[in-house]
Amino acid sequence: SSVIFAGAMLARNDRVNFSYPGGCTIGKRPINWHLKYFKNIGIDVCESETNVICENVPNNNNDIFLEYPSVGVTENIILATLFVKGVTRIFNYAKEPEIIELCTFLNKMGAMIIIRPEYILVIGVSKNDIHDVQFTIGTDRIVAGTYIMCVGATGGEVILEKINPCVLGEPLYWLKKSGIKIDYGNDYIKVTSDVPIKGVSKVITNPYPEFPTDLQPQLMALMSKASGISVIVENVFENRFKTADELNKMGADVVINGRRALICGKELQGCDVTAYDLRSGASLVIAGLGAKGKTRINNAEYIYRGYEDICRDLSELGADIHKEI
Repeated sequence: SSVIFAGAMLARNDRVNFSYPGGCTIGKRPINWHLKYFKNIGIDVCESETNVICENVPNNNNDIFLEYPSVGVTENIILATLFVKGVTRIFNYAKEPEIIELCTFLNKMGAMIIIRPEYILVIGVSKNDIHDVQFTIGTDRIVAGTYIMCVGATGGEVILEKINPCVLGEPLYWLKKSGIKIDYGNDYIKVTSDVPIKGVSKVITNPYPEFPTDLQPQLMALMSKASGISVIVENVFENRFKTADELNKMGADVVINGRRALICGKELQGCDVTAYDLRSGASLVIAGLGAKGKTRINNAEYIYRGYEDICRDLSELGADIHKEI
């Protein structure tokens, strides 16, 4: 996410110098798209082996056509063009709820951003137009989806509050198909599960509003103990199936063929496993909750990157889970 600072700092300072970002090893996540579209709006980009320098945001009108509806690229262009005199239109933009939230926040600060079905319109304003605000960040839909799947793996009844169910439309559809009972209102989701649940076929990850790649490993863990056969197709990150080997250590039957995973539900047995990225770590928590015996997750620091306190939250629901120091 450090690359997102580029757009914000370009807008504020007209220049940014940053190193290449790291992150979870879930597949290729090059920043070339960010740099390509910076160049398209006239920003000077200079790359070295270790650093990137971007500077001189021009003042002109631009139409940007994204090859892929990338969340990060959409955010960066919005941020970088806030003070560009004229109009910037972003076509094929990412439609994730986080994009809408960012635009809502910036507009509250004094920006002029209009979201239309075909494009996002950024109308340049003066830096003096931007002012401080109070803003409440919305509930993390991926965290909510993870906790729903925890309930699916263990059984029980849980109400998640302050969550708009619309942002989890596709995941809720498939979880209902698995036999989990889901009721909801404008700002809550009630989850009731009697294990075992049923396998689902076939779930395909794609940009919002389709099934999110950030919930795919968690679904794989849940389906590993569901009755029947499930199929998951990963269309976003080519290395998003790393959690399969760890689940198989627990007795799961997951077969990977390219971007397709075939999962035959089995009884899971706790053991020592390793998290290789944020979401695979969360998936192993789900598997551990639904397995017999004790599960120890190594490299758990990955999990803390995306969950404020997963041990606290699940412990409050009755799980026997704790962080080893």
